[in-house]
Amino acid sequence: MIRNMYIRSGELVTILGVKWQIKSKLIKSLRSRLVLLIMITSILPCIVLKETLLKQYEENAVSLKSAEVQNQGTILCNQLSSSNYLEGTASEAINSEILQLSNIYNGRVMVIDSEYRIVKDTFGTEEGKTIISSDVVQCFDGKSTNHYDAKERYIEVTSPIMAGSGKEIIGVVLISISADSILDTLEMLESNANIILGMTVLLLVVIVSFLSNKMVKPFARITQAIEDVTEGYDNDYLKE
Repeated sequence: MIRNMYIRSGELVTILGVKWQIKSKLIKSLRSRLVLLIMITSILPCIVLKETLLKQYEENAVSLKSAEVQNQGTILCNQLSSSNYLEGTASEAINSEILQLSNIYNGRVMVIDSEYRIVKDTFGTEEGKTIISSDVVQCFDGKSTNHYDAKERYIEVTSPIMAGSGKEIIGVVLISISADSILDTLEMLESNANIILGMTVLLLVVIVSFLSNKMVKPFARITQAIEDVTEGYDNDYLKE
């Protein structure tokens, strides 16, 4: 009889130990899932917002810079048209303005005639050569273009040179400028955003850990109640 009681007591200790492990794992698992769920639902929107804002800044900055350069290109085209630049009557004043425009934007300016021949190149390496690109062709068709290449870090715009009558396109001004200022600012903003995001994640970890303990407590009490009922049943069985 005593031996059977020791056996049942040992079995009871084993059962209670297993139940406590299950209870502990259940609570820890529930807490971990709550922490993971809250962290994901909190951090993902922050990451999406960061990427959206950075992309929006880049697009707006490129759009504004392209419009600014396009406007300068249009002004230059009007000067080239009125001075008959493409007819071989180039003046030092016009050449100085072309060079100044190139220096202001840290870029390159090319003047192209109706035969797609480069009349003026501020780099001085392509003059006399023929250039046939999709942007130049579209500009001769009456459509000013702008192109942004983030990988090569430049913005390229084209503006048509109109004849005196304003009905015929006799040339194109192609302006390529550096996008370093935009991309450098973008990198700085991204670095600051990552710092803020990291601080937000740390704060969320602290808050979520605290809240998860509060949220798990009701489940722990329910588990404890079930444990008490089960333990009472086992004790009654042991008395028998």
